[in-house]
Amino acid sequence: MMTQFKILVVSVFAIAIAFGSARVDAQKSVKTATVKSVSDVKQTIKKPATVYANKTADLYSKVGGYIKIVNKDIGDSVTTKDTLVELDIPETEQKLLQKKAMIKKAKAELEQAKAALVQSERAVDAAKAGVEEANSLSAQKKAQLKLASTNYDRIAQLVSKGAVNQDRLDTATFEKNSAQAGVDSVKAKVATATAKLASAEAAKAKADADIKSAQANVEVANADFKFAEKMAEYAKIKPPFDGKITKRWFDEGAFVQSADGNSAAKPIFQIVQMSKVRIVFSISSSEIANLNLKDPVVFSGQQGSGVGQISGEVSRFSAGLDTGTRMLRVEMDVDNQDNKLMPGQFGNVTVTLEVLKSALSVPRSAVVDGQVFVIRNGRARAVKVDVAFIDKSNAIIRSGLSAGQQVIVAARSISDGDAVTTK
Repeated sequence: MMTQFKILVVSVFAIAIAFGSARVDAQKSVKTATVKSVSDVKQTIKKPATVYANKTADLYSKVGGYIKIVNKDIGDSVTTKDTLVELDIPETEQKLLQKKAMIKKAKAELEQAKAALVQSERAVDAAKAGVEEANSLSAQKKAQLKLASTNYDRIAQLVSKGAVNQDRLDTATFEKNSAQAGVDSVKAKVATATAKLASAEAAKAKADADIKSAQANVEVANADFKFAEKMAEYAKIKPPFDGKITKRWFDEGAFVQSADGNSAAKPIFQIVQMSKVRIVFSISSSEIANLNLKDPVVFSGQQGSGVGQISGEVSRFSAGLDTGTRMLRVEMDVDNQDNKLMPGQFGNVTVTLEVLKSALSVPRSAVVDGQVFVIRNGRARAVKVDVAFIDKSNAIIRSGLSAGQQVIVAARSISDGDAVTTK
């Protein structure tokens, strides 16, 4: 009985192995498609797009004031020479008058300093003459003293020899003492004249410094006036570029706050440049690889917008993806001299990313992870291919296959080496 049970188990095990082998070698039924040769194949993408002005600026006032005149309104075309708004700022006019008066005062002080310089120069000349006169007198007195001393010495010798009487010596002594007194007196005059010269030269130096200071004051007064004049010019609001007014926030008589360091200030106008516009759209990260500058773009306006198809090219695109949408911003510049396009309009763009002169086409389901499967000797064999792009129904292949070959479609369940048979 035991022997019969062992034989039964072995038989069942053998049958299981045979059945498993049969399942491993079972052939998968697959469909195939023929590799086709194609030419002038375009990879295009279609995206929603929005029209933006080439330039947009909100115009604020540099100075605060009341709106006196509004010369332009929404929809008007304007140039950089146009005055859009004139502000009434009474204190500005008063500041200009004050700055003009300060210029006159500074110039008057400069003239006074120049006159003081002339006077000090004359005083220096007079002091120099006084010093020269005192020095000349000093030389004269010294010569007289020398003569009196020589005469005194000669008479003293004669008196000692009894040749002349004592009276002559007394007279010589008096003359010598008088000459010495004269020399001493002139020394004081020389010192006084020298001091006057030093004082006059110091006054002249001060006059020179006063002129420089007065000249600087004139320059400061002129600069203050120019600044006040420039601030007065801000009472007239002019556009920074030619364009059209799209928004207006204030009416005549309203008070406008200065925007200088004031975040609460509101703009007066918004102006846009429409002679050229930007058509902006975004593409996904998977479409970036083949995007290049000057790729052809066709913009189509919404139905009823009056805008037909407009052809152009990619003018620029961002250097990185938007962190919120993970999309890449792309722009196309369009000439809009006829103002046919308006900022804010919506439409679609068709971008041609790549044009292949010759390529191969297979059903998109035939491509799995950059490879396709062909049948060789009853088994599926993986073949690496260079995929240019995949559209809704087909995959366009650059290389790796030949026209006329058969590839397995719906190949995601196929592995390399599988036994297959065609349906």
